[in-house]
Amino acid sequence: MGLFGCMLIFGRLSGGHFNPAITLAMALCGGIPYGTMFFYFLPQFIGAFCGAALSFLLLNMEKAPYIEE
Repeated sequence: MGLFGCMLIFGRLSGGHFNPAITLAMALCGGIPYGTMFFYFLPQFIGAFCGAALSFLLLNMEKAPYIEE
């Protein structure tokens, strides 16, 4: 629901994609100019990093069985 809400609110600004890999692919294929790509890519990457860090902290990953010390 959160992603759907973001698409409704920011869809006209970003084209509705919030994945940095899609932004990079669109720039490489000529869908968006490289100068514009950085203004989309940087906030998307920061958001993805913050989401991953928050998930790591909330799920207490240090006790996960697949992490070797």
